[in-house]
Amino acid sequence: MNQAAFFKTFIKRELFSRKTYSLQVILSVAIGVGAVAGIQSYKSSLTQLISSEARNMMGSDIVLQTPEKFRDFQFKLMDRTLPPGSKKAEVVQFLSMLQNPANEEVSLSLIRAMEESYPFYGGIETSPPDSYKTLDSAGIILEDNLAKNLGLSIGDKIRLGDKFFRLHAILTKEPGSVGGFTGMAPTSIVRRASLIGSGLEERGSRIRYMEYIKLPANTDSSVFKDKYFDEYNEADLTILHNTEVNSGSQLFITNTLDFLSLLGLSSFFLGAIAIFISTRTRVLDSQKQISILKCLGLESRYVRMLVVGETVALSLIGSIAGLALGYWIQSSLPNILSSNDIPNLGTGLTNIALLESIGLGLLVPIFVSVHSLIKAGNVSPINALKNPEGISLDDTPASQGFGKYEYVMLAVIFVIFFLIAWLDTGNILKGLVLCSIFFVLPLLIWLVYLIVRYMISVFVKKVPVARVSSLVFKKFIRQYGLVSLSIIGLGAAIFVLLLSLILRESLLQLGGGRQIIKRPNVFVLDIRSEQKLAFDETVQKFQPKEYRLVPVIGARLSKINGEKIDKSSIEKDARKRDWRATARTREYMLSYRDDLYETESVTSGEFWNSNSKNEISVEKDFSKYLGAGIGDELEFSVQGFPVKGKITNLRSVNWSDMKPNFVVLFSGGDLEAAPRYYLSSFFIESPEDRFALQKVIVKDYPNITFIDTEKAVKSFEGIIVKVSGIINIMSSLLIFASVLLLVSVLYSSARERLRELVLYRVVGAEKIFVRKLIFQEALLLSFFAFFSSLALSLIADFVLNRFVLELESVYPVLEIGLVGIFVFVGVILAYYLTSRRLFSIPVKQLMKSTS
Repeated sequence: MNQAAFFKTFIKRELFSRKTYSLQVILSVAIGVGAVAGIQSYKSSLTQLISSEARNMMGSDIVLQTPEKFRDFQFKLMDRTLPPGSKKAEVVQFLSMLQNPANEEVSLSLIRAMEESYPFYGGIETSPPDSYKTLDSAGIILEDNLAKNLGLSIGDKIRLGDKFFRLHAILTKEPGSVGGFTGMAPTSIVRRASLIGSGLEERGSRIRYMEYIKLPANTDSSVFKDKYFDEYNEADLTILHNTEVNSGSQLFITNTLDFLSLLGLSSFFLGAIAIFISTRTRVLDSQKQISILKCLGLESRYVRMLVVGETVALSLIGSIAGLALGYWIQSSLPNILSSNDIPNLGTGLTNIALLESIGLGLLVPIFVSVHSLIKAGNVSPINALKNPEGISLDDTPASQGFGKYEYVMLAVIFVIFFLIAWLDTGNILKGLVLCSIFFVLPLLIWLVYLIVRYMISVFVKKVPVARVSSLVFKKFIRQYGLVSLSIIGLGAAIFVLLLSLILRESLLQLGGGRQIIKRPNVFVLDIRSEQKLAFDETVQKFQPKEYRLVPVIGARLSKINGEKIDKSSIEKDARKRDWRATARTREYMLSYRDDLYETESVTSGEFWNSNSKNEISVEKDFSKYLGAGIGDELEFSVQGFPVKGKITNLRSVNWSDMKPNFVVLFSGGDLEAAPRYYLSSFFIESPEDRFALQKVIVKDYPNITFIDTEKAVKSFEGIIVKVSGIINIMSSLLIFASVLLLVSVLYSSARERLRELVLYRVVGAEKIFVRKLIFQEALLLSFFAFFSSLALSLIADFVLNRFVLELESVYPVLEIGLVGIFVFVGVILAYYLTSRRLFSIPVKQLMKSTS
C-alpha cells in the first residue's frame, strides 16, 4: 500500500464526507479565534495610540501636581533633579462660576490659567485660528457651548471672580486636563498672571497647581519618574507621566476590555471542549474503519497522522474564518465606542493578535485531541473481526484513563491558556485565576459527578426503585461511557453561560445600568454652617427629589491602632492609584449620621444607634486595602487636631446611586465639633428649574459651588449603553459557543443512545417504556448538569470578584431561570429527536443503521 498517497486521499475524503463534524470543529475554532483576535487587536491598537499620542494629550512629558502654591523648597528640588535643558510651564486649574454682566447669566467652568510656553507638544486650537498666541492678561477663551449658554460673542465682557475679562476666542481643542471630576465642566483659558487680583486663589477654591515639564530628548521620562517619585512625594509633589493624562477614562476602558477578554477566553474554552468532544466522537464513529485499515496493514503512526491531518485542516479553515470574524469585531468596536474622548482606531489586526490567534487556532485543537489521537492509534485490529457490528473504544485498555503523554499535553494547554489570560489582562495573578478557573472546571464537574454517582449507587442499593428509574440510574453511574462525557460538556457550557450572565449583571449594576431611582443631577459644595438653614429653605421651594444635605470634614489618616501611617507606600502609577491603592495616604472626606441609606447594608458587625459616640463604619472592600477591620482604632488629623474612633461595622455601598456616600462614616461624637462644610445632592427634572435655582444660589451665596451634573449623568449613562452593546456582541458569541457545545455533546452521545434504544426494541420493549426511559434520563442529565454548573458558577463569581473584577455580585434570577428552562427543554427535545423514528423503522433496518 502506498501509505503516503492513501493518507492524502483519505484526508481529502474525510473532510467532506462528514460535514456535521467538520462544521463543528470549524465553528468551534472560528468563534474562539475571532473573539480573541478582535479584542486583543483592539486593546493593542488603543494602547499604541495612547502611547504615541500621550505627549500631545498632556502637552508635556511629565507634570508635577500639588494642591497648594509651589514653595521655594519645591522649586529647589526641581532645579536639582531636572536634567539640563528641561523646560517648565505652570498651569493652575480649578472650578469657578462665570457671569455675563449684561444678562446676569452664570455657569460653572473649569478654569485653566496657563503660562504662555504651555503646551510643549500638540497645540490649542481656537476660532479665529491662532488666537491663543495673542491672548493677553485681559482676555479669556471659552468653549463654544459655554459662550452660547452665557449669551456671549467675541469681544463681550465676562466676570470671573473679582475681575472682568474680554471674550478673546472660542476654544475648539486643548491638551487633556489632569483630574477626572473637574473635567465635567466646560473649559475656560486665561493667562497665569490673570489670577492676580481676581480673589479666586485667596478664597480657598479647589485649586490644583501643576508644573508641566518638557524633558530633553535624550531623557526617558518613565525612568525619571521612577527614579524621583518617592523624593517628590515627600515634598508633597505628585509626578504624573504623559501616559496618565485622563487616566480615569483609560482605566474605565481597560477594565471594560478586561471583562471582554474574559468573554473571549470563555468562547475559546468552550470551543476547545467542543473540539475535544467532536474529535473523540469522530474516532469513536470511525473505530470500525480504523480497525479494518489496521488489518490491511496501516501502521498506528499513520492512523494518528490521519487524525492529526484532519484536525489541522479543519483548524486552519476555522482559524481563517476566525480572523475574518476578529477583523469584523476590530472594525465594529471603534464605531460602538465612538466618543469625543476615544479616537477612531485602524481596522487592521495587529501582528500580535495575528500570531496569537493562529497559534491558538492550530495548536489548541491538536492538543485537546491528543486523548482521541492516542486511542485511535491503540485500536486493536482484532476488534474488527470479533465485533464487526461495532466496536467501542471504551472497551479497550486505552480508554481506562489518561497516560503520561496526555498529562503533558494538558500541562501545555494550561500554559497556553495562562499566557493568553496574562497577556489579555496584563496581570499575572488575574491571568492565573482566569485560566485556573477554566482549566479546573472540567475536573470539578467530574468530581461532583463522582460524588453524586456514589450517592446514587448507595441510594439504589438501599431503596427499591421502579424498573425504568433503575435502568436510568445504572446508566448514569456507569464508569465508562458517553454519559460522563456529556455531563462534562453540558456542565462546561452551562457554567460559562451562567457565569457570564452573573458578571454582566454585576457590571451593569456597578455602572448604574439597572438603577430604577433617578440619580441626583445637582451637587452643591462648600455650604457653610451658617448658610445651612437658609440654603435648605431655598432648595425646598423647587421640590427636589432624593434630597440630601450632609456634613463634610476634611481629614488625613494619621494612625491605625496607635501606629503612624507610612506615606512611602503610595502607588506610583496614577492609572493604578485608585481609592484602594491610596487607602492610607489619601485625603479623606469624613461625615457622620445616625442611619443607613436604602442602598447600604451592614455586612459585618452592628450599626450604631442614635446614642453611640465615636464609632466608625468602613466600606467593606475598602477596609481590606486599609488593613483595618472591626475593633481597630483609627485616628484622623482634622486641621491638626486628632479625632479618634473604633470600627464597629463594615458596610456595602452602591456607589452608582450618586448619593453623598463616604468610605469612612462616623457616628455622633468628637467629629461633630470639628470644622465642617455641607454638601447637598438632589434631583430636579426640569432644566429651567435647575438653571433658576443655580442663579438664586450663585447670587445669594457666592462662595457655594453649584454643579449641574445632568449632562455628565446622561453622558455616563450613554457610556453604559455603549458598553452594554459591546458586551452583548461578545455575549452573543459566547451564547453561540455554548449552544455549539451543547449540540456537540448531544450529537456525540446520540449514536450510543440509539444503539441502546435499538436493543430495547429488539427485546420487545413497548413504546411507553422507552419514552419513560428517555424522559427520565434526559431529566436526570439536565438536572445534574444545570444545578452543579450553577453552584460552580456562584463559586467562580466569588473568586473572580475577589481577585479580578472586584464587582458586587448581582444575580439575574429571571435569566438564570430561563437558562434552566432552555437546558431542560433542549436536552429532553434532543433525546426525543434521537428516538422519534425508532418504532417506525423495521428492527433489521435499525440494526444495520447503527452498526
